[in-house]
Amino acid sequence: MSRPWRTALSAACTAAAVTLAVPLLAVPLLAAPAHAGTRPPGPTHTADNSPNASCPQQSFLEGDHYSAVQIARLGKQVGFSGQGWVISVAVAEAESAGYTRARLINTDCSVDRGLWQINSYWHSEVSDPCAFDPTCNAQNAYRISNGGNDWSQWTTYVNGAYQAHMAEAQAAVDQVNGGGGGQAITGYGGKCVDVNAANTANGTAVQLYDCNGTPAQRWTIGTDGTIRALGKCMDVQWGGTANGTKIQLWDCNGTGAQQWRISAAHDIVNPQANKCLDATDWSSANFTRLQIWDCTGGANQKWNT
Repeated sequence: MSRPWRTALSAACTAAAVTLAVPLLAVPLLAAPAHAGTRPPGPTHTADNSPNASCPQQSFLEGDHYSAVQIARLGKQVGFSGQGWVISVAVAEAESAGYTRARLINTDCSVDRGLWQINSYWHSEVSDPCAFDPTCNAQNAYRISNGGNDWSQWTTYVNGAYQAHMAEAQAAVDQVNGGGGGQAITGYGGKCVDVNAANTANGTAVQLYDCNGTPAQRWTIGTDGTIRALGKCMDVQWGGTANGTKIQLWDCNGTGAQQWRISAAHDIVNPQANKCLDATDWSSANFTRLQIWDCTGGANQKWNT
């Protein structure tokens, strides 16, 4: 039997916002429906090797409150980069709401600690003084996440709660980078490739829209063949190869539906389908869906990256 999931400080903070002032010191919070804390992924985490103790669950927001920009600066300082840097900010916001000495006492008496809520049992190598020091906590988050490439030990990443913070995280990284952190892709009619409503849900439409410089229009063109925004990948719906198959945002999964090649002729080609990224019906109107289509050399298939 697996151990009960934990309760997130950030959701509790939101629920209590009408009565709590900022900054907060040692403020106990009631349990809330989201999750927080690091734990090993997969079968290594079982009732047999969990702490043999029982405690009432309690959450506390303590210490200094860091903004998303402060967390982004801290993340850059310890080595986070690229999309892993953006995710690191979103995870910290989801885990601790940015409080440097945030604590969640779990029902097994282990404690999730600090900005990235590093668990005292599963990561006993991280001392309390280190966990509650922002730089030391960040350094260990970098180590545990394999340099920002594997967030599977963070409950708010596994359950998707971090996604609600991705737009803010991207904006913070952009600010720290002086406007960097991805780039606009412009196409037909001078419009930008855009994630509809900056929504990070799987299946969100990728479309044309007036360029506005928001995170929904900042794309990272990866050396792995992916094109990413808001922590997710540009994806051919259902891995389709037929003309007219729509483009969407989806969790990055390494499939051919998320592979793209940019040609010297300014085509963006999905090799699996051997088709080009295309503005539907030669339209440059806002909300025009993007799709794949046989490469024709038409202006509605030309992109500036």
